[in-house]
Amino acid sequence: MVSPTVSMPSNLRGRGGLGRRRGRGQGRGRGRNSKPPSRRASPEIQVGTRLANTIPSNVDPEGQNEDSNAFMQSYDFAKEEQQREGLGKEKTGEMNEEEKLQKEQDEETLRRIEEDLDKIDKERKGVRGISYEEWERMIKEEAENKKREQEKKHEERRKKEMEDEERREKKREEEERRKREQAGRRNKKPGMSGLKERQVVTWVGRREGVGVRQVKKSLRELVNVARSVLPPGGHLYTICERYDTYQTGGLYPLLHVSEDSATVSKLMHSGAFLDTDALGQDNPVDQGVFEEVGSVRPPLHAQDANDFVLVVSAFKSIEVEPNPTLIKEWKAWTGARAFLQDIMMAGLQCLRIRFLVKAAPLEDPGGFTYILMTEVAINKPSDEGSIVDLVQRFRVERWSGYNTIYRR
Repeated sequence: MVSPTVSMPSNLRGRGGLGRRRGRGQGRGRGRNSKPPSRRASPEIQVGTRLANTIPSNVDPEGQNEDSNAFMQSYDFAKEEQQREGLGKEKTGEMNEEEKLQKEQDEETLRRIEEDLDKIDKERKGVRGISYEEWERMIKEEAENKKREQEKKHEERRKKEMEDEERREKKREEEERRKREQAGRRNKKPGMSGLKERQVVTWVGRREGVGVRQVKKSLRELVNVARSVLPPGGHLYTICERYDTYQTGGLYPLLHVSEDSATVSKLMHSGAFLDTDALGQDNPVDQGVFEEVGSVRPPLHAQDANDFVLVVSAFKSIEVEPNPTLIKEWKAWTGARAFLQDIMMAGLQCLRIRFLVKAAPLEDPGGFTYILMTEVAINKPSDEGSIVDLVQRFRVERWSGYNTIYRR
């Protein structure tokens, strides 16, 4: 196949020919009579020459036109390379121009922002006469001062409320104290609620027991002897048990309760209570003023009782003054609530339950401090035996205090 004729540039004509006589003119580059190429050849010729040397020759001995085709192809390739390099330089210049323009625009924007900020700062400084930092600091200080003033007002208000509460509490305590004093002076009768009642309670004991057959006789003799030292008025109760768990005839056979206001006031002011040996060493005496701090009156009564017995539970304390907690919880630890349930379940009638606390003298820790008095109606002869059984069971269950039964 014969390749088409390709025109050559005029500057390449007459420089060594195309090597048609030897068959590989591209590899040698000169004919016999040709001169060597100029050292000042153009760049496209040098690039074309290098590319021509790298392209292998596939021309057979009879096809000398293959060398011409390869050379022209190398020339065209060199031209394209030169054009691409020129385009690359032009593009690079355009990019540099764009970056430079963008940088100038950014610098202009920053300059305008700085001018605006300076303008605002100057305006604020012209209005207030101070810088923006100083103005902001003043605003913070003003907020902190306002907060401190609010806290101070709140603290003053809370302090005033506490003082008012203390004044009200003192006023209430003063009123309660005045009511107690009025109760001591007037000594209200039982059944008058709202004021605490005071009464003189005197125990007459026996250090040694008596014979079973001598219980009633010894009791009458003790009553006659005790009347000479007991306060006037009041009620005298005698034990109705032959054996009160401690000894025959009872540990404290006699109990005297006086609600006379004159007697109570005299003993409270003078403190002239009976001595323990007022009736001799065989019959110790325990006397004190007690204050009623709690009472229970069952709402239902089957019938009016003409006779009743007094169940007494007395307790001693190692504390000099009464314990407020024991006073508050007296229904639980004395067994008053449980004993009332036992009375109702046995079919008996409870008239009243009273809880007394010792008010004077408090210096003597040997006597009773707390007394629980329960009045139980006796409507028929068998009721007394039933209450004796209840008290005996109560002693076994509780096993605290002195528990016995008295009759007036």
